[in-house]
Amino acid sequence: MTCFNSRKLVNADRNFTIEAEVCETGEVRGRLYHRRMDGGVEFQSLLQAVEHMNQTLDETGHLTVNMQSRRFRGSYGQSAGTMCQRNAEYEQNEFSSRRTVFEIIIDYRFGTSWQGRITCKEKGTTVEFKGFIKMLSYMGDVLGVKKEEKLQSFGPGVCEIVVSNSRERELAGYLYHMENGQAMPFRSIVELAMQMEELYLGIPKHPAIICRPQIIENQWLGIHKEKNCKAAFGVRIIFCQNDTLQGVVRWREKREYTNFRSFMELIFLIEEAVNCGEHWSTDSESEKISSFPIMR
Repeated sequence: MTCFNSRKLVNADRNFTIEAEVCETGEVRGRLYHRRMDGGVEFQSLLQAVEHMNQTLDETGHLTVNMQSRRFRGSYGQSAGTMCQRNAEYEQNEFSSRRTVFEIIIDYRFGTSWQGRITCKEKGTTVEFKGFIKMLSYMGDVLGVKKEEKLQSFGPGVCEIVVSNSRERELAGYLYHMENGQAMPFRSIVELAMQMEELYLGIPKHPAIICRPQIIENQWLGIHKEKNCKAAFGVRIIFCQNDTLQGVVRWREKREYTNFRSFMELIFLIEEAVNCGEHWSTDSESEKISSFPIMR
């Protein structure tokens, strides 16, 4: 078991500022600021900003052991996505009037997730978050990201995430929930976070739900083919601890699976698989996996 260092990040290294806006196509774009970034960096998807924040914290040497992410067994290295680019023509205090400004303080990085505080400058409200998914949901609410409808919460269970587009590393596709049979479109990881938080973190944990065995039937693949998806991932949520999700994710096309310890780790696993799938190399391509393994 990993021993977590409870020491907070030092001084301003844990402080970030994000100015963000939602494009017409649903992507969240903007600019990321940190004292180590001259002029900030522009990002075309929030996942780019998150990766850059993690790399910045790694460079300062803070709690790096807690953020060592898992990979599918055939994955070959870093994502093929493009990192956000530095642009020195902007000063850190010159925010776009079209964008919403968030100040984020990351106090801890436990279990491949973030814990800290986020403040919306326009509203003057500060929210503490114990998981990355909670931070994204708050940003989505402030930015006015629309959800299709009010979702019923079921607690731990099985869903399938189908990715149809990963332009500029922003994931878009459909979330299929096994309990209610809904196919919910998402256009960004913020929308996906809001949907999964409402589905899995909206009610107290119930032992009968946690222990119920579930698998995703193969006939669902017909829907994926019709929507010309890039990749499909079966996700079994086993625990909802520390305001995030833990479970097993199975990459259908490659018949590979791995465990994940947080929503952040799940998103990076999916993004890496989608963008690096053409470089995949594995000896287990013929392995048959009919259901999810037990989480180790």
